Amino acid sequence: MSFSRRGLKPTALSAFTIIELLVSIGIFVVSSMLMLGAMFGATEVFRRGEAARQAGDEATAVIAALQEDLSRAVPIRLRDGKPAPEWGRLYARAQSDGNCQLGFVIENPDRSQVRWINESDPVKKRLLGVRAWVVWYVVPATTAGATAADDELWREEWDMTEDGTIVEKGGEPRSTVTNPEPRKEELVTRGCLHFAAWAEVAQAHRLVKTGAGGPEFAWESKDANEEVIPFANADFDTSQLVGTPAFYAQPDALRISLVLTGGGRYATRGTLIGTLSPGDTQARITGIKALPTTGGSLLRIGNEWIRYDDFRGGRVNGLKRGQLRTADGTCADRSLVLAGQPFSLVVALPR
Repeated sequence: MSFSRRGLKPTALSAFTIIELLVSIGIFVVSSMLMLGAMFGATEVFRRGEAARQAGDEATAVIAALQEDLSRAVPIRLRDGKPAPEWGRLYARAQSDGNCQLGFVIENPDRSQVRWINESDPVKKRLLGVRAWVVWYVVPATTAGATAADDELWREEWDMTEDGTIVEKGGEPRSTVTNPEPRKEELVTRGCLHFAAWAEVAQAHRLVKTGAGGPEFAWESKDANEEVIPFANADFDTSQLVGTPAFYAQPDALRISLVLTGGGRYATRGTLIGTLSPGDTQARITGIKALPTTGGSLLRIGNEWIRYDDFRGGRVNGLKRGQLRTADGTCADRSLVLAGQPFSLVVALPR
């Protein structure tokens, strides 16, 4: 009991009971958890939105650059059943991770780059700059802590002589130089999980062989490594192509497929829980809150591309293994799981 200053009348003390304190603490904890959950959910939505936005911006730039190159592609012209070297050629090599190295000939729009080399030697005097050989390819990033989400898409441009010989920056044929250098090399984008090319029109993608009565046509090989258009030439490493590299007639169009992450910072990534064996149709992953479930959605686990039907409760269901030219293999426990935004470009080639 205590006394007030006026009249010293007794007043009662008010205090919280243990039950009231526990109830207050419980309400605070529940409110905090709800707020943290909302905050984490908003953060995840922001990360996914930022990744999609950045991937879309990068895709716009990449597709514009590809369209610019392919619009100037030089068509293939045959001579005795084989492509004439001073005309166009198209080459691609599939890699184990499903990516391709794609090369083709383009017309050079800048005529100021046309020049002569080795002018003092009439035998070696060659015209350069009328056409160029461009190569698109993906390489792993070399920065510290980089993962497959940071893989880089590069473009190289090489000089060509008037007879179709590809030469390095110094003017020597590329096949005779120990470490040849392109005339131009540029980083197109980071965060490229996939880059590949396919011939879009089957009727125009026919194998050309030299027969007794002239060129003979046959359907293309069904081998996955030969779905693209290999061009047999000593300048190119064809060791990863199955069988004898073949010459092909000019296709009507190419389809380029891309999967971009929007950069390593916002890339959708997780971790595989448990080993994924060949033929498995379900996988557990952690670290990813949500995944798109639209048709054609893809995941990359290790070096294997996998399509899936559904994602719920940390499980990916309806797996379709070995997509985009990759193998249905064993994915080790704790493997990196990545997802990106798919893009596709179909370009009609000049004829």
